[in-house]
Amino acid sequence: MSTILYVFGAGHGATELMEVFVDAYKYGAIALVEDEPKRSVKKILNKEYAVCAPNQVHAGAQGIISAYNTAYKKRIDEQYFRTGILNWVGHISDRALVMCEQTPVGLIAQPFSFVGSTVKIGRFVKLNYGAKLPYGAQVGDYSFIGINATLCGDVKIGNGCFIGSGAAIINGVTIGDGAVVAAGAVVTKDVKPHTTVMGVPAREVTGKATKAGGKVEK
Repeated sequence: MSTILYVFGAGHGATELMEVFVDAYKYGAIALVEDEPKRSVKKILNKEYAVCAPNQVHAGAQGIISAYNTAYKKRIDEQYFRTGILNWVGHISDRALVMCEQTPVGLIAQPFSFVGSTVKIGRFVKLNYGAKLPYGAQVGDYSFIGINATLCGDVKIGNGCFIGSGAAIINGVTIGDGAVVAAGAVVTKDVKPHTTVMGVPAREVTGKATKAGGKVEK
């Protein structure tokens, strides 16, 4: 019986991972897992894949979380991986360089990403294309580092953080749990937990977003 690779979340992130895993490992079977599976078979990369519900996942098989939603990652981790139902499959691209002494659990490192030997990374972290963590950084569980984002030195990233594309976090800065750093932001000061910052230098976004256009109201 072929090994099943479960990909949680059948959106863009799943497609991105499928490209990597199909080319690199040639798994015999890949199943997309959706909370509300569609009746029709999902077609990605010109190939048919089965779509199943979370309760159809078989114990002992392989699994990977592709979702960008950190809360979803945490829920799946606690439900399937920490209980031993699934074995975690991480992936470090052959075009990425990860110098950690021990590969972090569930790490996904996309092409051209770089992790120095003194960097510490938690569970289920994703480093997108070109993300750079040269030295001394600490990244908490379920965090996402965007395309070409850079952690410049002894930076601390909390759990469940989202660092946008092209953002730069300056040496010595701490990003609190659940914080969001917007694309292109340059963060020179600590960021409080569960807040959003943007700009150069980055400042906290105040007010609330409207339902219509997503603009910020004060």
